[in-house]
Amino acid sequence: MLDFSLIYVPFFVISGVISLLISWVMFRQKNVSGSSFLAIVFFFLGMWTILAALEASSGNLQTKIILSKIQYFPIQNMTPFLVMFVLSYSGRISPPYPRKYLLLWVVPVIIISLALTNELHGLIWSGFSAIDPQTKLMVYYQGGAYWIMEAYYIVLLAAMMILLAVEMVKSPHARYRWQIGLMMLAILGPSIGGIIYVSNFNPMPGLDWGSVGVTFTALIMSTSLFGFRFLNIVPIAREMLLEQMEVGVIVIDSNRRVIDLNPALGYFFPNHNLRLGSPAEKAFKLMGLNEITPQRVGYPIHQEIILNHERWYCLDFKLTELFSNNRFVGWLGELRDISFQKKAVQEKETINQQLQTQIHEIQILQQELREQAIRDPLTNLFNRRFFDESFTLELAGARRSGRSICLLLIDIDHFKDVNDQFGHLSGDRVLRNFGRLMVEKTRKSDVVCRYGGEEFIILMNDMKIEEACERAEILRKAFEEMCLQDQSIRKSVTISAGISEFPLHGDEENTLIGKADDALYAAKQAGRNCVRLAKMRSEDKLTAAAEGTLRARADSG
Repeated sequence: MLDFSLIYVPFFVISGVISLLISWVMFRQKNVSGSSFLAIVFFFLGMWTILAALEASSGNLQTKIILSKIQYFPIQNMTPFLVMFVLSYSGRISPPYPRKYLLLWVVPVIIISLALTNELHGLIWSGFSAIDPQTKLMVYYQGGAYWIMEAYYIVLLAAMMILLAVEMVKSPHARYRWQIGLMMLAILGPSIGGIIYVSNFNPMPGLDWGSVGVTFTALIMSTSLFGFRFLNIVPIAREMLLEQMEVGVIVIDSNRRVIDLNPALGYFFPNHNLRLGSPAEKAFKLMGLNEITPQRVGYPIHQEIILNHERWYCLDFKLTELFSNNRFVGWLGELRDISFQKKAVQEKETINQQLQTQIHEIQILQQELREQAIRDPLTNLFNRRFFDESFTLELAGARRSGRSICLLLIDIDHFKDVNDQFGHLSGDRVLRNFGRLMVEKTRKSDVVCRYGGEEFIILMNDMKIEEACERAEILRKAFEEMCLQDQSIRKSVTISAGISEFPLHGDEENTLIGKADDALYAAKQAGRNCVRLAKMRSEDKLTAAAEGTLRARADSG
C-alpha cells in the first residue's frame, strides 16, 4: 500500500503519470523519425517513477529490494533508447537500423542480471541501512558494478550532449535551437538527480533524486511539445526541405498566426520585418498580398505579386490548407519567383506579335505580287493570264447552270498613229483612260482585261448578246467623245469590237475567243469604229435582229 502521507510519494506518482501521457503523445508522432524511441524512453521514465513511489512508501526491507531490482529494468533501458533517439533526431541513422547498435544493450543486460542476483555477489548493492520509520527511506550502499555502470552512462550522456550541441549550433532556426536546448535540459534532469542521490549532499539520505528529476524532465518536454511543437518536424529534415528551398515558405496556424518562415522568404522581402507570432493579415500586407486572407475555402488560392526589383519582378503566392490526421491545422504559403516564366511569356507574346506583323506584311506582299502577276501595270486592268484562268472557271460554271457568257474583244483603231503623232506618253495616257472608261461602263462582275498592246477583252457573265451589243455601243461612243475632249490630243480616236456568245457561237474557250476575233476583224473590214457579232455556228451568218440593230446605230452615229 502507498503511504500518501509521505510528500514525495504523490509527487512521484504524478511525475510518472505525466511521463506516460507524454509517451502516448509521442507514439502518435509516427511520421517523425526517432519519435518511437523517445516515446519508449518516457514510458520507462513513467515506470521508473511509479516503481520509485512504491519502493519509497514501503516499510518492508524485502519489498524495497524487490522493487529496486524491478526499477533497474526501465532505468537500464532508458539510456540506450535515448541514444537511438538522438542519433535518429540528428539524422545520423535511419531505418533499417544496423544491428551493431544492439551493443548499446550489452552493459544494461549485464547490470540487470547483476541486480537480480545481487544476493550472490553484492556487486550492485554491498549493503543496506535500516529503514527510517518516519520517511520510510533506506540507504543503498553501492557496489563496484554500480560505479562501472555509472561511468558507462556518463560516457553515453556526454556523447549525446555533444551531438545535440552540434545540431543546436548548426540549426539556423530559432525554434529548433530552443527545442534542442530544452531537450538537453530534460536529459540532464534525472542525471543531476542521480548525482545528488549517490553524493554526500543528499538532503534526504535514501531519497532517489533521479525520480524527482523526472518531474523536471516531464515539465521541460511538455513545454517543448506544446509550446515549440517538438517532433512536428525533425530539424535535419527541415534543413533539407525548408532551409535549403528556393521557394519562400510561411506557415500559419489555425489561429491565423505566423508560426514558421524559411530564409527564402526573407530573401524575397529583405526590407520587411516578418516575425513569428505576428498576425497573418499583417504579414500578408507586408508582402503585398492584398487579395488573400487566411480562410477555409477548400482549394489553393493564388495571387501574383509585382515587385520593382532588378533580379525579379513577379512572384506567385499560393496558400494551401494544412491537415494532420484529417484535422485542419492551418495554412501553408508558398512564394515562387516566376519572373523567368513571365519574361518568357512576354517574349513569346512579343515574338508572336512580330510574327503576326511579319505574316501580315508577307500576306500584303503576296497580295501585291499576285496583283502584279494578274494586273497590267499600265492600265491596272487584269492581264491575259488572269483572263484565261477566269474564263475557264466561268465557262465551267455556265455549262453547269445553263447561263450565257459574252466575250467583247476590242481594238483601238490606228493606235500607232496616236503614238507617232503625239508620242508614246500620250499613247499610254489614252490606254490608261480607256481602261478606266471600261471599268466605269461595265458591271463589277465583268472581267475587264488588257489582252495585249492596244487590244482589250471583256468577259460578261450571265449576259445575252443583244445586251452585250448595247454596252459595246455605249463604250464605243464614250471613248470617241473622251478622246475628242482630251486636251493633249483633241483627236477622234475610235475602237472596233467583236462579240461572241456561249453557247450560241461555241462551247470551248478557243472557239469563243476565235469567233470574237473574227467578228473584230469583220468590224475593221467594215471601216472600223463599229461593233460586229460573231457568225452563227449553224448558218454562218449574223442574226438578223442583231445585224439590223448594229447597222441602224452605225448610220445614226
